[in-house]
Amino acid sequence: ANAACSGLLDALRSIRGIQAGLCAFASQYSVLVPMGSGPRRGLRVSAQASGGTAIGRAIIDCSGMLPPQAKRKIMIVLTDGQEGSFVADAVQQANDLGVEVAGVGIGPAAPIAKIVPVSRTVTSPDGIPDALCGVLRDLLVESGR
Repeated sequence: ANAACSGLLDALRSIRGIQAGLCAFASQYSVLVPMGSGPRRGLRVSAQASGGTAIGRAIIDCSGMLPPQAKRKIMIVLTDGQEGSFVADAVQQANDLGVEVAGVGIGPAAPIAKIVPVSRTVTSPDGIPDALCGVLRDLLVESGR
């Protein structure tokens, strides 16, 4: 997960006009890389399932961190499926703010496809890089936007 998140962040930041950031969440969330900040070295992201994930709260709060003037706002959620309550409502609130939410579920218990239409599920963290690329392809190429 570390390499996948770092690689995606670096790739997105290399594209002119794109601002990218990274938040991690469990029972609380934290901003690892603020939106539009400079490169980060030594980025550590945990892909361990811990249960009680505050994914709904993270989606709502991180939606508010995205630049309101942006032409397009995309959030990709990586989850182990151990999310807490009101995730579907949080996705709807993000959509209402103009944020497209996509997801990658890790493990067989990850119901991400039931929550967001643009998603992939992988059986282990090793599949995260391909899943992230697939989600981005769906959002950026196949949507025609």
